[in-house]
Amino acid sequence: MILAKSDGTIIAHPKKPQLNYESIEKLHIPRLKANGKDGPFEARVDRQKSPLNVVTSKNNKWKYICVIQKKDLTASVLQMEGHF
Repeated sequence: MILAKSDGTIIAHPKKPQLNYESIEKLHIPRLKANGKDGPFEARVDRQKSPLNVVTSKNNKWKYICVIQKKDLTASVLQMEGHF
């Protein structure tokens, strides 16, 4: 989960803390600009296609950006298959 302020400043990036307090544009995902729309979409993250979901808080206008790499999502599905 990446957290960004309403002006597009990244507040928290758990996998790349060096991007904290940098512009959201440093993520190189055009749809994440400060005025980007909420909702799910796919984008390249670390050169891999990944599903993302963006939710903007009504209280403080911060963006909560959930990123799941497809390989992690696929691994979870494959693990579940062995349990049924």
